[in-house]
Amino acid sequence: CDDIIELLKRANSHDTDQAIYSYITRENMVHLCHLYGENFQQNMSIIHAPTFDITKSDPALSLVVMLVGACYSPDTIPASHVVKLARRLVTAIALEPVGLKIALFMGEEADKRL
Repeated sequence: CDDIIELLKRANSHDTDQAIYSYITRENMVHLCHLYGENFQQNMSIIHAPTFDITKSDPALSLVVMLVGACYSPDTIPASHVVKLARRLVTAIALEPVGLKIALFMGEEADKRL
């Protein structure tokens, strides 16, 4: 969770809304990843579930999974905060080196080839 928060804070150093980070907890991560797998993954399989490990995945990917899972649980993270976190994530990804962007979409092997 700390890696996710750090990624978001690097993208917005003038952030005044620190409370939004209170939703990024281990408990929420487990719950929302479960909801992701139960609801979204069943309909649009974009992650190889047998090898996916949220504790070892890139922080950006972990947050994406959490935010998609949050769409199935409006009580866990309010919709307005899901949108704020998603916007911050997009900014964070845009500010990261190109290698990370490629790795997110092509797997970490692509990053090693760069």
